[in-house]
Amino acid sequence: MVMTNCLDYFNEKKSLLDQLLDLSEALVGDAHDFDLFVVTLDQREVIIQKLAQLESQYKPVFDPLLSMDQAGELNRLVDLLASLDAYANAILSDEKNKITDAIRNNILEQKLFKYNGDPVSENGNLIDYKK
Repeated sequence: MVMTNCLDYFNEKKSLLDQLLDLSEALVGDAHDFDLFVVTLDQREVIIQKLAQLESQYKPVFDPLLSMDQAGELNRLVDLLASLDAYANAILSDEKNKITDAIRNNILEQKLFKYNGDPVSENGNLIDYKK
């Protein structure tokens, strides 16, 4: 898309930031479902690439021409995105810790079971303690 004026640039950037905001909200909701989380991350990456391309091409030209209200609105969206990303990161960290703890507990239970289990030799025969 070719930008011809500052308003087009503002509207396109705001639209991309709004899409990112929706996807960030979905990330927070999908944090417990890994499959949906990965899909949402992929969609988010596409939008980020579009935003990066828009900014690299038009930011030097149109950013200085934005009104204070327009710049403030875009900055508020970016701040909200950063807050949602930090929240999603905290949720993911908690999920990771839960999974790590579950794995640790599972390993300990397996070790305990092996330790307390029936003494069985490698060929499957019970070990005779008298020998």
